[in-house]
Amino acid sequence: MTDVRKELARDLEEQFAVVRTHADWPDPWPDRQVPDEAYSRVTEPERWLIGRDRGEAWARALVTVGLAARSDEAEGIRLVPGAPGALTMLLVPHPAALEVRAGDPPVAALEVDCYCDACDSGSSDFLREIDDAVWHVIEGGFVRIDLGGAAITTHRDGWSSSGVLGHGETERLIADARVGRSRYPVVSGTAWW
Repeated sequence: MTDVRKELARDLEEQFAVVRTHADWPDPWPDRQVPDEAYSRVTEPERWLIGRDRGEAWARALVTVGLAARSDEAEGIRLVPGAPGALTMLLVPHPAALEVRAGDPPVAALEVDCYCDACDSGSSDFLREIDDAVWHVIEGGFVRIDLGGAAITTHRDGWSSSGVLGHGETERLIADARVGRSRYPVVSGTAWW
């Protein structure tokens, strides 16, 4: 991990300790034996506000280490990196989530997911998803390809797609987008440092 990454990771945890309003919770279904009734309920919805807190900690840390300028907007926190070619990031808090968007206009790097009791896998997993999305954008790895009726979005641990794609086509499309050879609209950027 480079010095910038180490400094950012350390500052993130320091900022999180300051802004945090909710405690961690364990995975309620470590064996994934989920009762049917858990799919239709959300107990303790306020615990998900920990995502909003994590977004605030990320914003503060990115500004503190000098990687971005911050503006608070009606939709969320806009972070504009100083590095040429890096993507702007928008952190959009929701009552039960934090959405991470990248680019201008912004596209989803982490979308709002289901937060019913059945889908809950604990706070550690929830915070890791947020962190992975933010790291992916600021490290310059994020790619979104708009294929018209389909789209491909990369994640720190792979990719996801919507719409119909041909077998084996996705990796080629991502590789082409990463080297600037895509014939489709692409949102991608460089690292923030």
